[in-house]
Amino acid sequence: MRLILSCILMCVCFTTKPQELTEQFRDFECWHYIPNGFRSVIDQKSGNLFEAIYEPNFLFQNHRFLQFELQHSVPLPKDTVFISFDFKSFRLDSLSLKLYLYGERERFIDSLVFQLQPDGHNLLQFNNTDTEWMEITLDGRSTYKTDTISFQIVDASFRAKNQDIDEWFRSLDFDIDAASLFPLKKVTLLDELNNKKIIGLGESVHGSRTLFKEKAEIAQKLLDKNVKLICFEGPVDVCLNWDLYVQGVHPYRYRDIILKDLNSSLSDAADMVDFLDQIRKINTTRKEGDRIHIVGLDLRSDKSNFYHYFMAHKNLSRDKQFLNPLLLQMRSLEYDNLNYKSNIIVNKHRIETKQRDTLRFEFSRLTESILSEKKLKSMMRERDYRFLLDLLSLNVPTTDDGNEDKSIDRDSVMWKIFQKAIAHYAPGESDRVVIFAHSLHLSRTHHVRYSLSGLMKIESLGSHIAENYPDDFWSMSFHVGGGEIKSYDRVFNLFRNDLITGIGKLPKPVHGSFERSAKNIVLDKFYCKSNDLGRDLYTFRMVGDGAGKGQFYFLSKDRFDAYVFINACANSRAGGYDAGYTYPDITHYTDSLKLIDMPYNKTFAFETVCFDITIPENFRYKNPRSGVVAGLHTTMTGIFESRDRHCLLIWDSFVKIYDKEASWHNDPKIGSVRKKSMIKEVMLHLKLSLEMNIDMRYYNKSSDRDIENKNFEKVYYAAKDKIVDDKGGEYAKKTFNADHVVEYFVDDNIYFMGKDYKHKQVIIIGKGEDVVTLYGYYTDQGFSNRDKYRKDIESVLKFH
Repeated sequence: MRLILSCILMCVCFTTKPQELTEQFRDFECWHYIPNGFRSVIDQKSGNLFEAIYEPNFLFQNHRFLQFELQHSVPLPKDTVFISFDFKSFRLDSLSLKLYLYGERERFIDSLVFQLQPDGHNLLQFNNTDTEWMEITLDGRSTYKTDTISFQIVDASFRAKNQDIDEWFRSLDFDIDAASLFPLKKVTLLDELNNKKIIGLGESVHGSRTLFKEKAEIAQKLLDKNVKLICFEGPVDVCLNWDLYVQGVHPYRYRDIILKDLNSSLSDAADMVDFLDQIRKINTTRKEGDRIHIVGLDLRSDKSNFYHYFMAHKNLSRDKQFLNPLLLQMRSLEYDNLNYKSNIIVNKHRIETKQRDTLRFEFSRLTESILSEKKLKSMMRERDYRFLLDLLSLNVPTTDDGNEDKSIDRDSVMWKIFQKAIAHYAPGESDRVVIFAHSLHLSRTHHVRYSLSGLMKIESLGSHIAENYPDDFWSMSFHVGGGEIKSYDRVFNLFRNDLITGIGKLPKPVHGSFERSAKNIVLDKFYCKSNDLGRDLYTFRMVGDGAGKGQFYFLSKDRFDAYVFINACANSRAGGYDAGYTYPDITHYTDSLKLIDMPYNKTFAFETVCFDITIPENFRYKNPRSGVVAGLHTTMTGIFESRDRHCLLIWDSFVKIYDKEASWHNDPKIGSVRKKSMIKEVMLHLKLSLEMNIDMRYYNKSSDRDIENKNFEKVYYAAKDKIVDDKGGEYAKKTFNADHVVEYFVDDNIYFMGKDYKHKQVIIIGKGEDVVTLYGYYTDQGFSNRDKYRKDIESVLKFH
């Protein structure tokens, strides 16, 4: 490359006529940035001010310095280029300007770095001979003087020596060959969609109902053309249950659970379930080897999805003990692959938090239990059984793993899952696959990029597929000219850190974009091949879950084989559901923030054949749809919250004791009812105590080994005399009209509506063969004054 560079810092400011390209360069809202640890404020009224406000969670992690990056892309003429950038600093130690230069087909050429001076004029100059466009990055840094750093653009412009950049840019031809366009409704008649083994249906924006419906219509037309596998950019464990649904293993009412799960996603819940219903209907008419399967390619979500998966098979058997050992083992295994623990190191001058992220592939240990379940193997189809074992062997990370460990490459994981899926469900030469994903996951090419967007520079799933199936992969990218999408906005402050679903409006396409060129064509919907585009480089709208102005990126047209344009789109909708179908004994985690707006009930009706529940005088009742507070490990029917908000009462569904012949049935100190529940509690909580560093003084030295060997009965006998308080029959009769009452305290932690409850009281109440377990959870303040809640606790339950 022939590049002559000079950097001049002088008191000169070039002004340019405010036209489209230069306006974008000066407008912070058109720059790209990723809010890593901060929320941003862009204040146009008081000047072009960018402010990064760092969150407490980020500050507590003790990074070496505060940092932010903003990026903008501009095309360049073959000329001498001048960039002027004047800014005013607010608590900003340094600001660097980095230029990344690219040629045709996103070929990286060179990078230039300039240290900018605040409160003065910065003029940068270089002679461009090869560059087609450049990515400009502003890198701001500051030490820990405050939680906010910002700067204000006083003047920013770029110009060429021999021509006006705006006029030059408008003169470029970004036309599309209109004669080669094909109507979208007839696209499945084309040879490429009929002959290629793998069809990628990419979407440039998430949250569009219109794009999904168009892609689903194409996929439905292809189902009769030997499609055996449909893959989604969705959690692999969630889609395991979608596959059971379309195979008919999950009953029809399981669609309520699918709808509920999709409510919090960017998908249109109702349209997605309708699509799955169509596949389920088609599968009823096909032989086993010709049925269509669903596979998710993304990181795992939540352990409850595997409960659903195995409970579906358990419900097919009349044997009540079938799969119980497997389900029990799931409770004790860490679902995430990383061990999240923090060690606090106290020095003289500061407190440091050291994060350990040791890999723990615990969940894959289910493989041994699955192999031992011979009945499960005979019940499952051979390919489903083998795919499940292969999937566990991959140790797929969870979304929490990905949030903690930024080195996890989602597309690499997606490619590994895809290889297993195609080997089991579409191994034949004529077997075909359809993939639903964001377009950048299906990009055929991999480029050296310095974009802030990780998807721009990674080796995508599509590039892996193109390398291994070069002549059998057809990748399409769907684009929209405007409209609305279902979008996320982050609520990120001291009290809340969650995503709020809303509607985002798509800005008008910019000059030089594929979308703007497409809007000049009469057709509202069309399909075109990449070689129908007049230039190599266009800007393309690529949106994940946001709807800001900075949506357009320079990309080579060769990233995709074909493009689909739709003039306007409608946003995805939330789906309706009811709680009519649930599995027993499954932990559903409910974000406690969702309960804030739920009213307290003045009346409460809970009837059983053996006892009554009433609201204590100083408590209030909420019924969160039989959900579970985050961190809780038991099922419940509702929550009683003390009016001072320092005590929670939660009761477990009552159970009957059937195994009277057990060796421990006639325990002289603890009756069979309470003994059964105590062992259940030991299984749930004493195993957990080892991981939570609970004080083990209550247990003898052999307890650790017994817990590791799952010998909970021995652990119970070792612990009961030291931690169990037997209230006696007289107290039980007088207070609860029961035969036995046993209670104990154990350290546990749940989070409910902004408060941590760190102390757990377990009260096991039994009469005859019936038992109910009452749980009291206390904050530190509530625990120190726990006696004041005793009268209310004793008024909750009465046996008949």
